[in-house]
Amino acid sequence: MIQNNTSNTQKESNYSVSGDSITLVQPIDSIAVENGYLIIDDSIGQVTINLKSEKQAYTKELIIFSLLTILIALIIWSKFLKKKKKQSTVKIKSKEAENLEQKLLSLMKQDKVYLNQDLNLKELSEMIGENDKKISLFLNNNLGSTFYDFINDYRLNHFIEMLENYQNENYSIVGLAQESGFKSKSVFYRVFKKKFNTSPSNYIHHLRENVPLHPKG
Repeated sequence: MIQNNTSNTQKESNYSVSGDSITLVQPIDSIAVENGYLIIDDSIGQVTINLKSEKQAYTKELIIFSLLTILIALIIWSKFLKKKKKQSTVKIKSKEAENLEQKLLSLMKQDKVYLNQDLNLKELSEMIGENDKKISLFLNNNLGSTFYDFINDYRLNHFIEMLENYQNENYSIVGLAQESGFKSKSVFYRVFKKKFNTSPSNYIHHLRENVPLHPKG
């Protein structure tokens, strides 16, 4: 807010006042800030500007600008999610899907590529002869799985087969897990608990007691 403390008319002053703004017409004598007010002096009079109200006006503009920016970002993100959701529901056609499944099962059952601890989606896709996006889409939408869930399921089955083979009794649990393709102990325990709803040691105890434990689902 601007207060004109001169008794003279605006035409005689070295500045002009319009609303909350001030325009200097000629050089002034001094400018000072006191208690949140900007004080402008010349030989004719004095103008006082309330900096607090100027700051509040600036803050309101900044808040409005920030809200508009957030709103635009949310609109863009919403459109991105809708596009992604639409893509995630697209299934590969039956004939092509059948061909991919045959190649994938051959790699799993015959070549046992899941025993490779460093196997990743890109490497598996190259073995099949397709790009990783298509294989990921096939696993997600046609088989209802992810790459790691699919691979780890084969690794778990291999682990169980090794448990049931008494020639492997000298192996530790972690040793058997590593032989089955698991690189991380924590990952092995997590996926095992997720599938069998129990720990590997408890599973082994039930196996020795001839009490079967079945996978979840």
